[in-house]
Amino acid sequence: MKIKKLALIISLLFHGIKVHAQPTDFSGIWEFEDQQVISGDVISDVSPSKMTITQTDVAISIEKMTSAGNGDVITNETVAFDGKPFQTTTPSGGKKRITIRWSTDRKSFSETTDLFSPSDSSKLEYKVTDTWSRDEGKLVLVRRDENLIIGKVQESKLFYARH
Repeated sequence: MKIKKLALIISLLFHGIKVHAQPTDFSGIWEFEDQQVISGDVISDVSPSKMTITQTDVAISIEKMTSAGNGDVITNETVAFDGKPFQTTTPSGGKKRITIRWSTDRKSFSETTDLFSPSDSSKLEYKVTDTWSRDEGKLVLVRRDENLIIGKVQESKLFYARH
């Protein structure tokens, strides 16, 4: 009996025990606080001014409020953490596909949003990649916005404070 226990312990030590890190919790109400331009000319009215986030072990629900020239626009997205895309339609009728992938340490994740032409659902026109993390109590998004129509790339770092 002691030999079997010892063999099991040695086996676990040599093969390792796979432990899943607890993912960072992004839940809460977050309000835009500051923005740092990394590259390009960043247009501030395309970034959410407020986000309400609910997170479970399997998915994240994000309500984004963006203050545009014609008033506030609110979008709701619930995306699974399993890497499967969430698909919806934009107000202009184009296809919108969102995919989320956790970092290996589960402290951050990348949210990729593909926006397709309203007249040709196979033509990708915009790609936005947000890398989400937490730093000193803030929600931090590093945003890469690619306009594939004109070949322009803009990058910024957005900071949100818990409300």
